[in-house]
Amino acid sequence: MILCIDCGLTNGKLLLFSPEGVCQGEASFPTPLDREVLDTFALRERLYEALSSLTRQADCDPAAITCITVSGHGNGLYAIGDTDVLPVGYSSMMTPPGEFLPEPGRTFPMILQSDWAGQPLPILAWLKHTQPEVYYSMKTVLFCKDLLRWFLTGSAVTEETDASAAGLLNGHTGAYDPNLLAVYGLEDAMDKLPTVIKSSQPGGYVTEAVAARTGLPAGIPVLGGLFDVNSCMVGAGVIDEGLYSLTAGTWGINAAASRTLVETNAITQCCRFFGAADYVCIDSAPTSCTNLEWFVQNVLQNTPYRQVNEMVQQAAQDPGLLYLPYLYAPMDLPHAQGGFRGLKPHHTLADMARAVYEGIVFEHRSRLEKLQRIGIKANAAVLSGGAANSVVFGQMFADVCGVEFRIPAQSQAGALGGAILGLTATGVYPDLTAAVQALVRTKAVFRPDPGTKDYYDRKFRLFMASRGK
Repeated sequence: MILCIDCGLTNGKLLLFSPEGVCQGEASFPTPLDREVLDTFALRERLYEALSSLTRQADCDPAAITCITVSGHGNGLYAIGDTDVLPVGYSSMMTPPGEFLPEPGRTFPMILQSDWAGQPLPILAWLKHTQPEVYYSMKTVLFCKDLLRWFLTGSAVTEETDASAAGLLNGHTGAYDPNLLAVYGLEDAMDKLPTVIKSSQPGGYVTEAVAARTGLPAGIPVLGGLFDVNSCMVGAGVIDEGLYSLTAGTWGINAAASRTLVETNAITQCCRFFGAADYVCIDSAPTSCTNLEWFVQNVLQNTPYRQVNEMVQQAAQDPGLLYLPYLYAPMDLPHAQGGFRGLKPHHTLADMARAVYEGIVFEHRSRLEKLQRIGIKANAAVLSGGAANSVVFGQMFADVCGVEFRIPAQSQAGALGGAILGLTATGVYPDLTAAVQALVRTKAVFRPDPGTKDYYDRKFRLFMASRGK
């Protein structure tokens, strides 16, 4: 059995998989995140409680667990002090002032990606200048999944997919670069960076104390794990060139695997990948279903999502009503603002809900087209994240983007990606390709409806002309 722990910005999920990819038990907890700041003490307690619940209720003996994999939201900054985790961590939604970012393009030759405020180095620079007592108390900085591993094992390490995606590694050498730290005035931070291991390598072992608290057997290896984009792609079967991977969750992630290193600042990043290909090209922004969550909570007063889908399905096409999904401005549109355009007295809540769905999907299309413009072509895409649970979203993605969209049978693609990693690392499957072929299934396929093409193309052009205004 493989235990997979996947912690997103909204929820943490724990799933126990058999070698056949069958879920034998699961538990979850809300991520204790207040916008930018995460309560690390609460995260530890919620993780332990969820593990205890899982080991009590699972359909198998916990002694059958052969390894644990971890994945989680990338970037941000979490840290271990001399004796314990620091009480506050900063998520990728953190936005320290722009003065802590270098001038545009200065670091690109080293990291092959855009600088943005939610990465660990700008946050470290901000803390060094504004909260030096916090900065100097940090012994090791980590990512979310690494913090989960530390809670289980006491071992403070990371692995290359997270470190690369967060702009910590030189894109050419795959190693830490003192010249990069110097750009941020962080020459003294090298000792704070964790040891980088392979995703499939054990990063520590469950301690006796954690075993007593959670019901897990002591000594289980906890692997290096994966950056959540990578784990979702593996769990959705996107491990090589030829498919797009779109994740519509809190963040909108638009990605494709690449066998060659792509050096362009036209997309967010090209970073290390655990797959049949060695790299992944990503264009991403915090512009996806975080908008829907806000709309449902604050406008629809927590109407169940099933009913929201029905509202959208019944709402008529409206070429003039737009929603701009910029509650959080993306890196390449720093002055963009969210909201409705073209709102009239006759519009209903259903019309507004449809506009929110469309705005989210239009933004994904705009970023998918950026991948296409740098030569990354495919005729199909796999959709994961919260939107993948909606038939309405699935068809809208196909219609707006003009390619076939596939929905994985396992809704928790990130956790299944962790299971595939674990089953490959422990030798149950000979390689990643064999594991993906055996375990990844598709539950639905959405193909573009030619009858909607003109409507969506015209409205998409209006959307693009309205961004940033």
